[in-house]
Amino acid sequence: MKLQPIRSQKDLNDIFDINDQKIISLIKLKNKYKKRSIPKKSGGIRVITEPAPELKSFQKKLGSYIFRMKKLKFAYGGVKNKCREDVAKLHRCNYFILKCDIKNCFPSIRKKVVVKELLNFGFTYKYAKLFTEIITFEGSLPQGAPSSPGMANLILDKIDNQIITVLPFGCKYSRWIDDIMISFPKKNQLKILI
Repeated sequence: MKLQPIRSQKDLNDIFDINDQKIISLIKLKNKYKKRSIPKKSGGIRVITEPAPELKSFQKKLGSYIFRMKKLKFAYGGVKNKCREDVAKLHRCNYFILKCDIKNCFPSIRKKVVVKELLNFGFTYKYAKLFTEIITFEGSLPQGAPSSPGMANLILDKIDNQIITVLPFGCKYSRWIDDIMISFPKKNQLKILI
């Protein structure tokens, strides 16, 4: 069954059992985000921006909805029933593994990109804007909101599909939110790519 985009208050009520006024009240909770810093394994600091409990609860529902919007072939992180072991199995027997990170992934996904993605999916402009307000903070996706990984995966899916078209035959590709891994089965394939 195809997932229905939000085009009217009826759609909103049918899918999430809420109305426009409730959406607006959730948006007002954005001023209650809490920021905390945690050290990264690789060094540096990661800022986690956690929403208020009621907003977080709706973002979880929204994250589940976003997850069903599109089948993602190359995304592993933030995807139900996929884990790091799946990524390891995919790349296990290859000769060379290239790993790179999308710097400041969530903060680099700005509001206008989120609105555009929701419009492309079929949301009306009104609901694309309202849902963007629900899932963004200070103009971008916040690290710490349960809806951010799903939205990032949808947006980065286009990049995944562009990268896979330029890889030599036999290469394996995966993405764990902002960590991209490409593995090469033969030594000479890396020379072709460079």
